[in-house]
Amino acid sequence: MYARARNIRVAVYASVERILLASSAVYTGSMQSAIGVVYRGQKGRYHHAIVHEHGEVMLAAGAIGSPQLLQLSGIGPGPYLSSWGIPVAHHLPSVGRFLFDNPRNGITIVPSIPLEQSLIQVVGITDCGAYIEAASNVIPFASPAYCVYQKSIFTTVPERGYPY
Repeated sequence: MYARARNIRVAVYASVERILLASSAVYTGSMQSAIGVVYRGQKGRYHHAIVHEHGEVMLAAGAIGSPQLLQLSGIGPGPYLSSWGIPVAHHLPSVGRFLFDNPRNGITIVPSIPLEQSLIQVVGITDCGAYIEAASNVIPFASPAYCVYQKSIFTTVPERGYPY
């Protein structure tokens, strides 16, 4: 089955706030399925988007946005959601766990010879699990022929041997 363009609606400048859940006839017990979303439009008003029969809700909000959206919708670690006053729809302890920020520190080295351009590659992994990556890029500007260093504002005291 292929998607029909007339069945697809795109909301520009919309921000999804939570997934709408309802008991499904397919599942028995307390299992719920996604039937739509609540989103805020460009002017700040709330809207509902509900799927038609046999429709699907696709969650594609990225590595951080997807678990956040699940948790705001009541899917995730029950005690954590309850502590925020979010009604628990489905207790899934792993939702949102093991997420880490991706801080980056860059060091730029201007080589004396041209390098071939390369994509980012992992060149090492530290003991704490951080990845060391390397890439070579074509730099659109020339580096200065010399560097100017300013005199340090620290002076060494001979008796103590350390800067003050």
